[in-house]
Amino acid sequence: MTETCCFHEDFDPVTLAPRGTKCTAAAVSAIVWKDGRVSPACAHHGVDALDEYGRELVKEVRPVKEFWP
Repeated sequence: MTETCCFHEDFDPVTLAPRGTKCTAAAVSAIVWKDGRVSPACAHHGVDALDEYGRELVKEVRPVKEFWP
């Protein structure tokens, strides 16, 4: 199974729930958040696409195949 990127164009400013159009590109990395969530990300929407606040919430980035073979 090929995992797809979970990036959305917009997020609710209060709940941070994703909204808007979702990216459907194949994921190449897995962003592991400090709260335990894991988000698949394509080459375009990885950690480099996060703003400063978003980067502070990242625990680590690992290859996507370690989570979704």
